[in-house]
Amino acid sequence: MKVWDLATRIYHWLQALLFILLVLSGFKGTGPHEPLGILLFTLIVWRLLWGVVGSESSRFGSFIKGPKTVIQYLLGRYPKKPGHNPAGGWMAIAMIAALFIQCITGIIMAGLISPLENLLIKEHLNTIGRLHDAGARLLIVMVTMHIGAIIVYKLKAQPLVKAMFSGIQQQLSDTQNLYFVSMIRAVLVLIVSGAVTTSLLILG
Repeated sequence: MKVWDLATRIYHWLQALLFILLVLSGFKGTGPHEPLGILLFTLIVWRLLWGVVGSESSRFGSFIKGPKTVIQYLLGRYPKKPGHNPAGGWMAIAMIAALFIQCITGIIMAGLISPLENLLIKEHLNTIGRLHDAGARLLIVMVTMHIGAIIVYKLKAQPLVKAMFSGIQQQLSDTQNLYFVSMIRAVLVLIVSGAVTTSLLILG
């Protein structure tokens, strides 16, 4: 059955591409690292908004579950449902949060928020720099875990990568209807996200 809308799929693969480019440019010290970071920040803002006004399977309320539900899933006592499973949902939240923090620390380090320059001393900036470096390494670990989980699910005949390309999740009944919103809303949310980023940079 259809689980992921086109907007969510585009977001996922753009995020993956930008992450790879940012890791390469960041550790090598070459390439358009700052512009790529600004693009990722805009994308993360879009995802945060989409988690509230997007399609049902993309909304945070549909896949953020309590500890009891997560434990039931890990013990194999949770029924298959469309979208993120309870454990995967929290992993998605953790990655989005980590990427958002990484973008914020990067923006501060780049001096793109001018008022902060008057508040932060060299020691503060050094601490933020260390956090940014540690965050990059943490994200690599998280992405590695994510890829590992994909491989495990592939062995269980649950091709998650294919689902994120096609939007179709196998082994689910079509009777489980999901609510999808239009791409027009997705574009409008993206415009708002771009405006948020632009405002941050202009006011900064």
